[in-house]
Amino acid sequence: MNYSRMPIELESPEQLGYDTIRYNLSESSVADRRLGELKLKLDDVLLCYGDHRGAPDLRALVARQSLPGYVLGIERMPDNGMELLTFRPVPQTARG
Repeated sequence: MNYSRMPIELESPEQLGYDTIRYNLSESSVADRRLGELKLKLDDVLLCYGDHRGAPDLRALVARQSLPGYVLGIERMPDNGMELLTFRPVPQTARG
């Protein structure tokens, strides 16, 4: 297989080397840092495990959104009771 890079790949910082770029206007992040460089006191910061299915309020908001031809909803799985965000087409005969 002959893989040829796209122009954007040829010009990427990873290809050119970050040390060769003076002002990277397309980069929205910051350079790598060590937490110690920030000189923050993090002793009382709780690192918690969030809901891996997404925030319940966000799921509810998405389920209330209107999308022509589709019904968004939250349903419970019958076997384990877990919530499932559903995205179902509305039958043509039921559309108004």
